[in-house]
Order: sequence, then C-alpha cells, then structure tokens
Amino acid sequence: MSEDFGILKKDNTALLVVDVQQGFRKAIADFESMVSGAKKLVEGFNVLGLPVMVTEQYPRGLGETVSELKDVLGGVKPFEKTCFNCFDEQIFEEAMRGVEEKNLVIAGIEAHVCVLSTVLSAMKRGYTVHVAVDAVSSRGGLDKKTAVERMKQSGAYVTTSEAVLFQLLGDARDPDFKKIQGLVR
Repeated sequence: MSEDFGILKKDNTALLVVDVQQGFRKAIADFESMVSGAKKLVEGFNVLGLPVMVTEQYPRGLGETVSELKDVLGGVKPFEKTCFNCFDEQIFEEAMRGVEEKNLVIAGIEAHVCVLSTVLSAMKRGYTVHVAVDAVSSRGGLDKKTAVERMKQSGAYVTTSEAVLFQLLGDARDPDFKKIQGLVR
C-alpha cells in the first residue's frame, strides 16, 4: 500500500469502470445495486471534472455498456477488449500511459475475473487501487467475496462509492459538495 495511505484527491484520482454491459444484466448478483454504485461514481467524477475510463468485454457478444451508465458517460468512449485484464489490451495500455493520476478507483464486473486481474495489474504498474465494493459484482456471492479479499490481501484499498466521493471532496465547503451530496442520497 502507498505511503500516503491512498488518500484520494482531485488532482491524483481517476475512475475505471470495467465491463458493466447489458449481456451481464441477468447473470450478475445484485446487478442493479452494482450499477447504482458505478453510476454514482461516474456522476461524481463528472461533477468533479475527473478522468473516467470504461471498458467493454467483447461487446458483439455481451452488448454495450448498460444504458444507466451510457446516459451519464458523456463523451467517454469505451475501450473494447477480449482480454480479462484491461492492461493486456494494447489500446488500453497505451491510453493509460497518458493518465497521470496515481490513484485508480475501479468498479465493474466480474469481480473475480476482469476486475481482479485488472486490479493486480494496475498495482504492479504503480497505481494505488481503490475498489468500490458497492460497485463491483460477480455471478456468485462467494466469487465476489473471495475476489475482494484477494484484492485486499494484495494491497488494494476496499471502499465504497460514497466514501470515494466524500474523500475527494475533503470539505463540506467545497463548491461541489451539494451536487455530490445529492448523488449519494
């Protein structure tokens, strides 16, 4: 874990949403709740003007990013991938070279496959990783629970979407406080 204890600040944090796609809607445990957490993060990062990246696993077969997220992504274009680890896709890897933020908040599915491998790879590349547990899921609860524990054991910070957003604000006097407060209610 990082010497700064992973303190999230507006000038050092980016968001990655992994594979929250239509084809997973009926298969993933607590899908709607997970989408709600991911949407909260995307909207909050938009309010704060922070970078957001999105991936789609084989969209021809699994569909596009769910409409709830597409509606708030603005001009963010998803990175298409077939590799489970986002960093194994050359176009994603190249794009991440331009990301200066060292804290990476990760949300998405499946926790024990694409999210886990991406978290481990991001940490290997020097990112301090924060996993928003209310914004990740898997088909089975044991898979999610085990993956979250593995990420934690490996050095990722386990947090929630609300905790991320308020840590980024840091002060109730922040001009964006009311907007963020509205998102988490």
